[in-house]
Amino acid sequence: MAQRSSYYFVEALRSMHDVKSIKKGLDELPGVKSVSTNTDSHQVCVDYDNTGVSAAGVLNKLYDLGYESVMLRDVRRF
Repeated sequence: MAQRSSYYFVEALRSMHDVKSIKKGLDELPGVKSVSTNTDSHQVCVDYDNTGVSAAGVLNKLYDLGYESVMLRDVRRF
């Protein structure tokens, strides 16, 4: 079980509505431990256990929620 953190650029991340929608949607994914957002930099950070979800799965969920996104990086946490 590897702990990972993925960082995404989400251009449409601008308001508290977006923050709530993204956090609620990503929290539904198995293995997601936490979701952090920054509306100033339009970034989302997801800490997760990769036995439940992958970085690509998070990216697909963002698209499903209506947010075009680009994965910036995915790092293993020790």
